[in-house]
Amino acid sequence: MSESLLFSFVLLPGITLGFVYHPILSRLSVALVSPYAKADVVKRMVAATIDSLLVLATVVLYRSSGSLLYIFLGATYLLFRDAVGGRSVGKFCSGLTVIDLKSARPCGWNSSISRNALLLL
Repeated sequence: MSESLLFSFVLLPGITLGFVYHPILSRLSVALVSPYAKADVVKRMVAATIDSLLVLATVVLYRSSGSLLYIFLGATYLLFRDAVGGRSVGKFCSGLTVIDLKSARPCGWNSSISRNALLLL
């Protein structure tokens, strides 16, 4: 086994996990002991489907027109979708609201960015 493969598949993931384990664990443990009941899985899937269809529509519009504005709109929607009252279009149609566990209020702009930034990657 070459040294680069050893570094790429063993050492680098181990070092990364060592740095991010404690912050991830501290954030996830708060979510696991949440006083709020988890939403119904069917409602969550319906909301995700509606949101996915909206983003898919922007991709289709981009492919037909070639304008990067549609990609920007889709990415912006993904990033800020829970920012207004803790609801995206899909969550609004399903009757769901995202609650920020720290403030016990509906998700705001900063919470929405931190929740949805991973989706853009």
